[in-house]
Amino acid sequence: MHGGYPSAIYWRTRRGVLELDHIFLQFGQSHYAALNAEQQHAFTLLLDCPDPLLLAYLVYRTDRPKSGPLLDIVQIILRSINARI
Repeated sequence: MHGGYPSAIYWRTRRGVLELDHIFLQFGQSHYAALNAEQQHAFTLLLDCPDPLLLAYLVYRTDRPKSGPLLDIVQIILRSINARI
């Protein structure tokens, strides 16, 4: 386990974009293990998104997935961010 994630997922969270790296590190350390299997799968789908889209979802909050598991995991991550503020 790295940063709260299984190794294969941890390396996918390392984006090289400081804001995303910070968000994913904090989320992994405090919330990833509590996700159910469906939510963990949605998280891996989220990691397939390009960095500009992830920034729009998680940092700038100018866009959101339309529906489904991606919207659910984005909302979970945003709640975890808001809880730290």
